Amino acid sequence: MKKYHTYSTLTMTLIIMLLSIASYAQQAIAQPYYNEGKIRFYNKTSLVAASPCYTLDISADINANWGTTSGINDVIIYQGKLFVSIDNGNGGGGVLVYNYASVYPTKTAGPISVINPQNVTGLPVAGIAIQPSTGNLFVGTFFTGASDAGIYTYTASSGYANSSATQFASYYNDASVDQYIANLTFDAAGNLWFTEFDGTNYGTATAYTHHFLICYKAANKSNYYKIINPATQVYSSTSLAGGAGPSVYLLSQPEGLTFDASGNLWLGNNNDNYACNTAGDGTLVKISSSWISGTLFSQAYASSNTVPTASATVEYIPGGKLGGLLIDGSNLYVNDQGQNQGASYTSNGTVWKWNVTTAFNSTNFAASGIHTTYPGNGLMALDNSQFSMATDCYPSTSSQKNIVTFTIPNQIGSSTINTTNATVSVLMPSTANLASLTPAVTVSTAATINPLSGVAENFSVPKTYVVKAQDGSTLSWTVTVTLQAQTGGSLAQNRAATLGKGINLAIWLESSYWFFNTTTFPDVSRYTESDIKGLHDLCFNTIRLPVFFEPFASLTAPYAFDMSNQNVVRGLAYVDSVIAWTGKYNMDLIIDNHVADDVSTNNLQANYQITDANYASRASLIASVWRQAAQRYGYADPNRVFFELRNEPNSVSDVNLRTVYQTVIDTVRKYDHTHTLIVGCTGYYDPLALSGSTPYTDSNLIYTFHIYDGNTYPGFCFQGQGGIAATDTLAGSHVSFALHGAQAADITSEVQYVHNWSVSQH
Repeated sequence: MKKYHTYSTLTMTLIIMLLSIASYAQQAIAQPYYNEGKIRFYNKTSLVAASPCYTLDISADINANWGTTSGINDVIIYQGKLFVSIDNGNGGGGVLVYNYASVYPTKTAGPISVINPQNVTGLPVAGIAIQPSTGNLFVGTFFTGASDAGIYTYTASSGYANSSATQFASYYNDASVDQYIANLTFDAAGNLWFTEFDGTNYGTATAYTHHFLICYKAANKSNYYKIINPATQVYSSTSLAGGAGPSVYLLSQPEGLTFDASGNLWLGNNNDNYACNTAGDGTLVKISSSWISGTLFSQAYASSNTVPTASATVEYIPGGKLGGLLIDGSNLYVNDQGQNQGASYTSNGTVWKWNVTTAFNSTNFAASGIHTTYPGNGLMALDNSQFSMATDCYPSTSSQKNIVTFTIPNQIGSSTINTTNATVSVLMPSTANLASLTPAVTVSTAATINPLSGVAENFSVPKTYVVKAQDGSTLSWTVTVTLQAQTGGSLAQNRAATLGKGINLAIWLESSYWFFNTTTFPDVSRYTESDIKGLHDLCFNTIRLPVFFEPFASLTAPYAFDMSNQNVVRGLAYVDSVIAWTGKYNMDLIIDNHVADDVSTNNLQANYQITDANYASRASLIASVWRQAAQRYGYADPNRVFFELRNEPNSVSDVNLRTVYQTVIDTVRKYDHTHTLIVGCTGYYDPLALSGSTPYTDSNLIYTFHIYDGNTYPGFCFQGQGGIAATDTLAGSHVSFALHGAQAADITSEVQYVHNWSVSQH
C-alpha cells in the first residue's frame, strides 16, 4: 500500500453554493493548489490568463494545525464563509473555516474554526459538502489503517465548531467501502451522494471491483443505494479528438461529482495508474437523470445497481487525470491533473471548459489558460460574492454595465434593481414632487451613466438611463418612481380603477393543469400571445393569470423554488411571457397565487390548503413563495401588474388568515414597495366576511370579493362540467344567468355591504 500522502492525489467533487444575492460581475473561479497550500482565483469570464488575479496563501494556518505547509483538497464558498479541506500527507488533516471577507481580497485574519475529525490530530479530508436545507457541513475522510473512513457533520448553528461533530456514517473494515471517500455532493432533492474507491486494489487490473457511487436518499444513512461497476460492464467512449476511444469502465477511481440543472449526474474518473482503462487515461461520465429517478430510486434500499450503458454517456480524454467538476449554467469546468501521478507534484494540469449543449470534440471541449502545478484534489468553487471585491478579477476591458445602487433622498425602503430586465423601481412619499428628483447612482466598475448621478430629473413618467461599459457597449435602463398611497389608499384606488373588464385564464398555470393533465408544463403551444391579443380585441382590459406557485417550492424550509425541475423553470418563464404579452397590448395583469383551498381528499390539495391547525407553518411557506415571486417579477410595471396573494381561502378562520396575510405582506414589502397586492377574506372571498373586517396597515392593497349566489348559478358557472352541457361555439346552446327576483336582491345586498365598508374605511 502506498503512503497516505499518495491518496491526496485524488481529485474531489465540487460543491457550488451560490450566495442568495444579486449576481455581480466579479465572478471568479477559486482553485486549490495542494502542494503549495494556496488557493488561486481566476476570472470566470475570460479564463485565459496564465496568472491568477488573486492568490490566497493559507500554508501558515495549515502548518500551525497539522505540521505541514501543503495539503489543500477541496474549496467551498458559502454564505460569506470559505471552507478548505486538508490532508497533511501523514494521516492527519481536517477543515479550515474562514470568514470570507477576512481572507479575500486581502488576508487579514486566520480561521474562525478548525475541524479535526474524530481526534486531536484529525483525519485526512478529501470531499466536503454543505447540506442546502440546513447549511451543515458534511466531511468525508480517508481510511488510515488505524481510523475508519467515514462521514462527519458539523452544524451551521454552532459556527461549524469542532465540538458540534457527529458521525453520519462509518466504514471501518467494510469489505466494500473502506478506503477513500473521494467526493461528497447533494442533489437538488437533498440526497447525499459520494464516490469511493478501495485503495488496497490500487494499480491492479481488478481495481474497479471496489469502486462505488453511493446515494443516501433524503440524506438518511439507513436509506441508501450503491452503484457498482462489475467486470462485465464495459462502456464505450468517444475520445476528445473525435475518434473511438478505448473500452472503459463506469467507475475507475471516481472522483469529480456534480449535478446539472436537469438532474443528470456528472462523474470524473481519474484512472491514476489503474489498468481498468486500457490507456490509463481519464473519462468524463454523464448518468441520465431519468435512470436515477426512474430505475435507481425504485429499487430496495441497500441494493447494488449497475447503470445500463444506454443510460451513461462516456467521453475519453487522452492524457487526462480528471478531478473536480464545476457546473455553471450549461458550462462544465473540468479540473485535470494531467500526468500528475503518485507523489509527483511538478507536472502541469489544466482546466477544461465545455458548454454541454455543444458536441464533445477538440473544438468545443477547450483547455483554458489556467495551468496548475499539481491542483491537489482539484475541487473548484465559484465566487459569486456579495462583497464589492474581486475587482482584480475583472477583464482588462469590462463589458459590465449594471446599475448597482440607485437612491433618491427621502425614498421609502430600498430601490428594486432588476438586472435581468434592466429596470429600477423606487417608492417615494405621496407628497414628493416627481417632476424634480435628484438620484445618486453607482454603476459597474469602469462604466459610465447618462444622465449623470446627482442631476435632477423628471420622473413623472418612467425615465431612461443609459449605462456604457468600459468596452463601449451600452444598456438602457428604465427607472420608474411611484408615489406612496395617500391616507385612504388613493394609489391602490387609482390602480383598481384601471382594471376595467377582466377575465380569468382558468387552467393555464394552476392546480388541475399542473397535476393532472400533462407532464409537459406549461404547454406553450396551447396558450400563446395570440390568445392575449384575442382577449384584447374583445375589449378586455385585464387578465387574471392563475399560477399555483406552491408546488414550485420545497415543502420544507427554506421553501426554495426547485430550479432543477424544468417544469418549474418553464412555469416561471411563462409568467414572464404573459407579463410581456399583456404589456404589448396595454392590458393590466393580476398574477394570482391560485390554490383550490378547500377541504379535499386529494392529497395534493391537502399539502397546500390553509387550516386553523396549520396556518402558522403555511404562513412561512406562502411568505417564502411570494418573496421569490416578488423578486422574480419585481421588474414588472407596478401600475399595470398586481400580485394576488392567495385565491379564495376557505378552510381557515379570518383571524388566523389575517396572521397569514400579515406575514406575507410584511415579507413582500422587504423586497417590493411598489406593487399593489390583492387580498380577500375566507369563505371563498366572502363579501360579508370582508364587510366585517379591519383593513391592514399597508395602504397599497386592493380588497377583493367573489359572489356565488343565485339559484341558477351552478348551471351557469359549471356548464361543460359535471354533466352540465355546453358547447365551445358562440352559436351553441348555453346556460343563461337569469337575473330575477330574490337572486337580484341577494347580489345587490352583498355588493352594498362591501360598498358601505369601502366608504367607511376610505
